[in-house]
Amino acid sequence: MGEEPLSGRKFSMLSHHLHLRVPDPIFRRLKARAEHCHRSVEEELIDLAASASSEEDALSSEQEQRLDAMKAPTDTELWSVLRRPLPSTSARALERLNQKRAAAALSEAETRRQARLVEQCEWNMLVRAQAASLLAERGHDVTELFQP
Repeated sequence: MGEEPLSGRKFSMLSHHLHLRVPDPIFRRLKARAEHCHRSVEEELIDLAASASSEEDALSSEQEQRLDAMKAPTDTELWSVLRRPLPSTSARALERLNQKRAAAALSEAETRRQARLVEQCEWNMLVRAQAASLLAERGHDVTELFQP
């Protein structure tokens, strides 16, 4: 991961290059949001990540314990976790709710379902990132999984 300043944006810190695979429905939604706001997909993604990483979203002690417990698995188990995507049914359901929200307001039940799916997606990404980090610390090359 290289570092470089984010020039021309509201962020004045170093940035890191990150390559990741994004399911097509999520990417299309992200691209549409970016176009709607007259921004690049990168700027939209950075804005979403910044919004999602507020202090209110700190991990619960249970989540921290679950992440800490990941340090014990074998490399084979970590590779298995890293290759496990978000369940496609969850990704499709979240995409449908996002599309509906763009066109009309969601019901309370739909808003709660959307929040649960977002939390599930975020947890899945966090667990996979932890697995990648541990494998990299153990000397494995995990970059193959993050190539476009």
